[in-house]
Amino acid sequence: MQFNSPPSHWIQPISDMIVAAGASGGFFVALHEYRPPLIRDLADNLGFTFFDFREEKLLPLGWEAAQLPLSTLTQEIAERSASIGLVVHNAEAFLATKEAAERQSWLKAFTEHDWPAPVIIPITIFQADLPKIPSRFNRVDPDHVPQESLLLRLVSQ
Repeated sequence: MQFNSPPSHWIQPISDMIVAAGASGGFFVALHEYRPPLIRDLADNLGFTFFDFREEKLLPLGWEAAQLPLSTLTQEIAERSASIGLVVHNAEAFLATKEAAERQSWLKAFTEHDWPAPVIIPITIFQADLPKIPSRFNRVDPDHVPQESLLLRLVSQ
């Protein structure tokens, strides 16, 4: 697997997980809080495509987006992950519109799917719904991620 640059300290365990799994398939990265710049950094460091599912697919539909089946997310991932890795940002926004059993079933199926390139879904809220597959899961140590800038901390308060 070729990286744009040496992975940041917090990204190295994620990179190692992907390489150990043969650089293909579905992966989850659990974060302690919602930090979009970290997700962008993850994609950039790994040389993966960054795909904001909420921005590109849900927002244009407004409230109607909740009516989409979870297969919509699967189809979007399939269309975008053919040759290089993919980081699917804000998939949780869509998963939140589904009942727990449906969400858990989709999350399990995601890890079992034979994606040709690595696909990462960052998870903050629904960590308890993830299948117990340690080789496909990395919990990011909050002490290892870069601090938020003062400006971002002020805005979030």
